[in-house]
Amino acid sequence: MSVETHAGKVCGIVFVGHIKGIIPIDETEFENGAQLRDAVGTTIYCKVLQLDRNSAIFGASSKQSIDHLPGQPRDQL
Repeated sequence: MSVETHAGKVCGIVFVGHIKGIIPIDETEFENGAQLRDAVGTTIYCKVLQLDRNSAIFGASSKQSIDHLPGQPRDQL
């Protein structure tokens, strides 16, 4: 994961193959950009919310992934 700003929001950036995923900070458990930057290089679980196949970009939420990963310790999500 890396960090970029999109539409004025700090976002986590992930890649699945060549497809770029954008996770706005308000869709994460992080409170600020510094915490998000500290997570660079870690594994982030996320739920894909939208996909633009033409641009090869998806929007995602790590908060919403919690409902789909029962039994996972919360600190691993």
